Amino acid sequence: MGRDRNVPIRFGSGAWMLAAVLVAQGAFARPSASASNPKLSTKPELSAPAGAAQGAPHSWTERALVQQYRTASPVRKSLEAARQQRSLDETLTQEQFAPRLVASGGRTTSNEKPVSPMQPTMSPIDTVQLGVQQKLRHGVQLEGSLFGNQSSTADGTLTDATKVGAKFQVQLELLKNRMGVLDTAQVETASIKSKRAELETRIANKKQEIEIRKLHWSIVANELSLALSK
Repeated sequence: MGRDRNVPIRFGSGAWMLAAVLVAQGAFARPSASASNPKLSTKPELSAPAGAAQGAPHSWTERALVQQYRTASPVRKSLEAARQQRSLDETLTQEQFAPRLVASGGRTTSNEKPVSPMQPTMSPIDTVQLGVQQKLRHGVQLEGSLFGNQSSTADGTLTDATKVGAKFQVQLELLKNRMGVLDTAQVETASIKSKRAELETRIANKKQEIEIRKLHWSIVANELSLALSK
């Protein structure tokens, strides 16, 4: 027969042991000093479960304690932060293989006097280039672009001479990253670390929840034993 997860514990006797453990995990806030009594209470201050009457004794079930850990514990949040960091590392590793848009443009002017009439000063000169770069996992980087140049002579003998074209470039790693060995290793390592962090986070959270449940039922058994001994 399964145990009832809704068996409550009241904050008296050994229940403060469980509260102290949860406070150490950061699941509950510690009390602040009161104006009438500046001394801090030695017992941790736990907020009442949802639906509890104001001023009534607090009763916490196993399910409520686990839920409090899941929503308010810095331990759980730090585990989640570590998991997300590994996931971010994997994303950044994958991003180096994403296509990139490359664009550039400019204008050059000159007041230089021509050395001879056969070599006029070109001014202004306008240039523009638009292309796409793609890095592959095999140690290859591809780039394709379109470009255009427009120029005129300073003395006005030539105006808006235009040149357009296309360019394709391939870069191949021949030494350290030959055939993309390092790139492939980086991607696989980042993926494994991300999956490992996911499993470690789930295992650590389950361990914390199991310890909370064990303490809860230990205190319930202790309180029942005290009640029967009276």
